[in-house]
Amino acid sequence: MILGAIEALDEPLADDSIVPTLLVSRLAREQVKVVLSGDGGDELFAGYDRYRADRLAGWYQKLPGSWRRGVLEPLMDRVPQTSKRLGFVNNIKGLQNGARKPEWLGHARWLTYLGPSQREQLYRPEFVRALDGYDTYGHIRSRLAGDNGRDRLSRQLYTDIKSYLVDDVLTKVDRMSMAASLEVRPPLLDHELVEYVARIPSEFKLRTFQSKHILKRTASRLLPKEIVYRRKAGFSMPVKNWLRRELKPMLVEAVDGPLARQGLFDTAFVRTLMSEHEAMRANHSHTLWTLLVLGAWCRSNLG
Repeated sequence: MILGAIEALDEPLADDSIVPTLLVSRLAREQVKVVLSGDGGDELFAGYDRYRADRLAGWYQKLPGSWRRGVLEPLMDRVPQTSKRLGFVNNIKGLQNGARKPEWLGHARWLTYLGPSQREQLYRPEFVRALDGYDTYGHIRSRLAGDNGRDRLSRQLYTDIKSYLVDDVLTKVDRMSMAASLEVRPPLLDHELVEYVARIPSEFKLRTFQSKHILKRTASRLLPKEIVYRRKAGFSMPVKNWLRRELKPMLVEAVDGPLARQGLFDTAFVRTLMSEHEAMRANHSHTLWTLLVLGAWCRSNLG
């Protein structure tokens, strides 16, 4: 199933929700040929946790630096990861790790899992030289800094629409649904609706910590409140735990096989990440899943 999903992508795309997307597409195709999706709702109405995290980080940074660096951060570093996907501890550790990243990354720091020092350790020197100083975050930085919105949140939403939505979400859904011979239509991305919502002030989208405020207020007239205001649940699989067990052989094969032949990454450092992850000393699931996907793609396309 996982290899089939990766092959259906046609290119490396390290979003672990490709698997549940393929499964639900196959299930839907048993009954219908065309479905409607809610894609775009989070980017239009500020539905992702990272928008709230960015707001929280502003308050966190106002705490005395000596207290943050001398008390809070060392304390949270000593708390081990849990097997849960979310949970209080993992959320706090995620907030802390994101707050340590450069502020110019804006809300993209909550999506970034490798800092400059880790990249230097992961990439082989020949690969670093070949990159020749390429700015991985250039397209994010330029859009966040541009005059694309009235305020910080508006710029973040615009950035996500022009990057994460088109390069990840829509690509993933299109490839996985096509693999199941299913057509998916996203009505929230009708251009007139997108243009209208872009003009709505940010305070109607993210009110304190209530995401999609105006959308939920509107939907509550039509749907039960327990549906409208239920806790947001991501559409992903427990890859963090699977990489310690079920997916470990596939990861080892990718690291020792196609990735080793390509010579891009330091195998010893990758094994350190794997060891720390397996011992639950750190959560490297996003990095390891990315390497697994790249390795599987290389095996299928490059030999």
